[in-house]
Amino acid sequence: MAALTTMVQMQERYRSNHATYAADPATLGVTDDKMAALTKYYTVSFADLGDTPAFSTGYVITAAAIGPQSGDANCAQLIVKLQASLFKYQSAKADGTDTSDDPSKPSNPASPHCWAR
Repeated sequence: MAALTTMVQMQERYRSNHATYAADPATLGVTDDKMAALTKYYTVSFADLGDTPAFSTGYVITAAAIGPQSGDANCAQLIVKLQASLFKYQSAKADGTDTSDDPSKPSNPASPHCWAR
């Protein structure tokens, strides 16, 4: 969760200076070493930015479990999705099967087990 929150904050800072979102962590200045410092149990990736990353299209940042965390079947992927200024917190199994409580609600809490608050 900390790595995803950091990536979201970095995306918003980047957008405030460039009027678009970064297409990948490297564009934000996040090297492999910095990512390893953020999390050693997940790989973080960006998706759904469209041809030109923009506020209207938003983005999806996924943290996919690796190593010992990958044994958590229902929370193998933690996902933050921004679409048209609405954030969604989702979770999924390793194969991509959605395990969020109700991903259709813009303010859904995702799986309480995965996204403890």
